[in-house]
Amino acid sequence: MKRSPFLPFVLFWLLAQTAFAQSFKNDTTFITAAVNSAVKNYNNAIQGQAQLYNGSDYALYLSLKEEHPYFGTDDWVFGSVYYDGYLYENVPLLYDLSSDQLITETYYSSSVMKLTKDKVRSFTLPDQRVFVNRPDTSLSPGYYEVLYNGKTRAYARHIKILQETLTAQEIVHEFDEKTRYYICLNNQCHAIKSKGALLKLFGNQKREAVQYVRQGKKLPYRKNRREYITRLAEFHDRSQTNP
Repeated sequence: MKRSPFLPFVLFWLLAQTAFAQSFKNDTTFITAAVNSAVKNYNNAIQGQAQLYNGSDYALYLSLKEEHPYFGTDDWVFGSVYYDGYLYENVPLLYDLSSDQLITETYYSSSVMKLTKDKVRSFTLPDQRVFVNRPDTSLSPGYYEVLYNGKTRAYARHIKILQETLTAQEIVHEFDEKTRYYICLNNQCHAIKSKGALLKLFGNQKREAVQYVRQGKKLPYRKNRREYITRLAEFHDRSQTNP
């Protein structure tokens, strides 16, 4: 886990102002004012985020080897979150897949907290990975990644489950990662459990749907379910527009 992402910003403000002030070595009053100004500017720059930091305490997972419960990486990443009616950008985030909690760090004390889930409408992680909080009432509560967001919608639900294996020397901890896919069309969401069940949703357009997915390249369902399902959702929207 990397150190607090807020620290470099503080140092930048302080060092920049102090370096400028060093040309006035004999004016200690000016130096003091410069440092105070740096702190004030920093606080003004981030005070708009204060309403974000009202969640509950969270204990970061301490890896025994390289395992971790987080999405992608166990280092802080900067993203955005739509929280309690406001959009917050450049926020340090971790997404815990084992507990389905969004984690952040406060700039007041570098303490770590999980955001109140009921107040999180959506959040975005690097590479434009967008997650929404229970996008449809027919889906179980939780965060879903948006794969396609048209009249037809496609989602992925990412999960990690801690597995403990007892060996002769130690207890080995590993996280088993699973991804479940959903497609919502004709006002109903469906869990995708197989290629056959997925194509069955398209009725007499099944053949055209497969041809659309395969346009320009081979796209095996087993190896790339994410893109396959996204392409089918796109096909459904186009077929409804141009029947």
